[in-house]
Amino acid sequence: MFDNFVQTDADKSRDIRNALNSSRQKAVEENRNRLSHIIKTIEFCGHQEIPLRGHRDAGAFSLNETDCNDGVF
Repeated sequence: MFDNFVQTDADKSRDIRNALNSSRQKAVEENRNRLSHIIKTIEFCGHQEIPLRGHRDAGAFSLNETDCNDGVF
């Protein structure tokens, strides 16, 4: 029984919650895909030394300010 538990824990596709609820499985896959794109964007900015935020790293974010760089992300 322990070996079965370890295999199920290692292989998330065998999770009973996902087997019973296919829409949950689809949502999990979509969220992982979205997270993957976010991580790739952050990695790209890091490799290119592009800041995720602008030159001002504190204070409120305002859409009306045009004199400062609000960053990429």
